[in-house]
Amino acid sequence: MPTITAPGNDLRAARCVSARPLRGTALRILRVVVWLACFAALPAIASTPAPGLALDCTNPATLRLSLPPAATVLDVDIPPDLPTSAILEVREAGQDLVIDSAAPQRAVQTPPRYGSTVFQVRQPMRLAIKRLRPGLGAGAVELIAYCDPHAAKMQWQWFGQASALAARLGGGVGSLRDAFPGALLAAVSSSAFDERTRALAEHLHAQALLLAGRAADASVAFARVAQAWQAIDDAQRASAARVGAAEDHNRSGRYSDVLDLARAPPSAPEGDHYFGVRLENARCLALHYLNRLDQATACYAWTTSRLDALDETLELASTGIDYAAVEQARGQADAAQRLLRDSLALAQGAQALTIQGRAHFELAGLARDRGAIGEAMHRLQQAQERFAAAAEPRWQANTLLRLAALFSELRAFGDAKAAVERALTLLDARHAPARVAAAQLLLARIELNDGDADAGLVSIEQALGTFRELAMPEETAQAQLLKARLLLRAGRVDDASSALATTPVAQSRSGADVNAHRLIRAELAMRAGQFEQTASLLRSLTTNLTWSERLERTRLLAEADWQAGRRVEAHAALRAHARELGALSRRSGNAVLAHMLRASTDVLRQSAIDLLAQELDSGTTRSEQWLQWLSPWLLDSADAPARGTVASPSSAELDAALSALLLADSASGGTGKPGADAIDFALLDRLARAADGPHAAIADNEPDIDALRSLAQPGRPVLALL
Repeated sequence: MPTITAPGNDLRAARCVSARPLRGTALRILRVVVWLACFAALPAIASTPAPGLALDCTNPATLRLSLPPAATVLDVDIPPDLPTSAILEVREAGQDLVIDSAAPQRAVQTPPRYGSTVFQVRQPMRLAIKRLRPGLGAGAVELIAYCDPHAAKMQWQWFGQASALAARLGGGVGSLRDAFPGALLAAVSSSAFDERTRALAEHLHAQALLLAGRAADASVAFARVAQAWQAIDDAQRASAARVGAAEDHNRSGRYSDVLDLARAPPSAPEGDHYFGVRLENARCLALHYLNRLDQATACYAWTTSRLDALDETLELASTGIDYAAVEQARGQADAAQRLLRDSLALAQGAQALTIQGRAHFELAGLARDRGAIGEAMHRLQQAQERFAAAAEPRWQANTLLRLAALFSELRAFGDAKAAVERALTLLDARHAPARVAAAQLLLARIELNDGDADAGLVSIEQALGTFRELAMPEETAQAQLLKARLLLRAGRVDDASSALATTPVAQSRSGADVNAHRLIRAELAMRAGQFEQTASLLRSLTTNLTWSERLERTRLLAEADWQAGRRVEAHAALRAHARELGALSRRSGNAVLAHMLRASTDVLRQSAIDLLAQELDSGTTRSEQWLQWLSPWLLDSADAPARGTVASPSSAELDAALSALLLADSASGGTGKPGADAIDFALLDRLARAADGPHAAIADNEPDIDALRSLAQPGRPVLALL
């Protein structure tokens, strides 16, 4: 068969080919951008007729035609002697297709790139076939004529039921959670009449389980489907089913099972087609989840190279996002950001909504880590809009969890808890256990910060059980440390000590847990009356502390000094930290940061009040003494800007530095019925706007300073709401 090309564009195509020598992951992605630019330079649609078709009722063999380039439509004229009682089946072979015809049709686009459409023959009849997505990846189209009236009728009737079912399978993972098409599945399965329709019915069932969020069931079903396709020598559709099984193993946290699947090395036939590379991509992701980062990097290097060679633009964009996550885990934030931006540039069109959302989601994490709160909020909003449009509740849940972590750092604990609780309604503990456990871990941390240790212990026990069951050592260590902190807040010192003793801090990928471990040890020493040891340990803890850890260190050090009899030093430490927060708040032109800085002072104020209350209860301090220590906390309104005034302008570098401190430990960790899961993002909008530049600093109604001074007289009782 002659090669099909769009006439008049040979030179332009040759110039596009000249981009191929580019090397490296980011450059490979950029090469695809060059191809997209070349396609844009071609005429809007070039049309090429197919060669004469040897398709008639005396020739039952399958006719196979190679697909033309992306900008070209393949026109297929059906031979006039094909009777109108016949049924024509058009099968995809490697690429998703758009088929335009006036003839009645029924389509089942499962598995992806290997779907089928049946037509009732009408004469004259023409099919206009083109690729759904741009690219030069290999692909073909197969045509089969069913001329026997009985066979034609069975095909048409069965595809009628199957296409009605397939129309329900267009959403993302979790979209069928509340609307599982059980009756349609049963009808399609019971009416299947040969090995091929039975295999396709099983594939539709597995796909429905996937979209219902039942990953554990779907992985078993896909494994069974792969065997069914293999039994009729359909290696490509069998490969598609194996990919489904592997990806669902990842979703359900069964990473070792993914690694047990046969790898498709470069020399194997599967390595030369789309699903073979996707199967290996599932292995790369499992290696990342198992913290085998060097192996994951090598794995992605191979898959990106193959996808580049196959001209798989969207899959290359998706893989670039996963690759960026590995780079970020390796501490290569700049490389991760380049990969994500390149992936976002590649992901174009309605088919790319989920990929766009994922890119925005990961870019939000990078923005948060470098302190750009405004960009982080904006990216999260962009991600949420795309996941909602693509009906991806699992990714909507992921976005809500990241948003909850930001709200928690901003001390909006009610909003943070609401976001986690909404995310949990979009997740299924059986089929996404690791993600549900991560949400419970985050909820426990929020409840700790909000002072509800009992609720936090309930959440952390659930998370711990899941992480242990899934053999996730780093997550187990993090959860165990948080449990120890919650036990301390609940006054269960002995239980906290036992929990800390069994925490394998060495399992952590970073040094973040080391400081948390030391802070808990310091508090345990103080509870044991070892105040000098506590103070010494805390004073040696000065580097790599997150914002919340700095507050905790100051609180504990003040208590240790106070209990050791160093009242003046304890008071001075709390006041010095409070003055630092006030100064930073006044200097920041960022209203969100100013609010957070001032809200953080409440932690220090409450610590001072608690220490004074202990003294009053013991009867060892006179009112004149404690009023001297209490008055500065009542007079802090002198440091606050007047309501409605604009804060002093500050540089972007200052806001970024402050944000980096505030959000250093806020990392975390994917609509059903219309309207049922709608989220009001008014607060998100306000925060995103407020964080992007100088605005009026947030100020509360506080007592007039002169009024406070008149109240704070020696020997006079003062009742103040603090």
